[in-house]
Amino acid sequence: MQILEHVKSVPWLHQVLHRTEEYLRQGLQKASESAFTWVVQVKKMKAIYHILNLSSFDVTNNSLHIITFPFLFAVMFGDLGHGVVMACFALWMVLKEKSHKRKRSDNEIWTMFFEGRLIILMMGLFSVYTGLIYNDCFSKSLNIFGSGWSVRAMFTDQQWTVSHQNEHTKTCTLVHS
Repeated sequence: MQILEHVKSVPWLHQVLHRTEEYLRQGLQKASESAFTWVVQVKKMKAIYHILNLSSFDVTNNSLHIITFPFLFAVMFGDLGHGVVMACFALWMVLKEKSHKRKRSDNEIWTMFFEGRLIILMMGLFSVYTGLIYNDCFSKSLNIFGSGWSVRAMFTDQQWTVSHQNEHTKTCTLVHS
């Protein structure tokens, strides 16, 4: 009781308390106006998660990475020879799957390779594909398909001469330096 009488005797404290109450009232009013929108949005998100949980596997994490990871690996790796070796090793693991599952190994690295045999197989197959595109086998260039680039159009009717080539070389040197 004495505190309330003391608060009333100090006018600025009364004004601060009044403004605080007004601010809180406005905040609660705005929150109550948007509550229905939030309830609808939360219900929609719950429905999406419920549908995803009905699947037997995690759709959001696994299905996209099963293809993208091996393909992006192959884009970086891209070697026909190494891809064949990797694909053959993984294919051997897939074909010997039943006999290896019966044997329990304490070797963690082997177990990790064996558990990822299908991903390794896809990585190898994609590496073979990108190795063919890159014309690369065991880090050596191949010329299986030939080049699609030709300079014959520049040499029609003997338009280019040695002096033109030297002039062009000087221009390129000046531009790049």
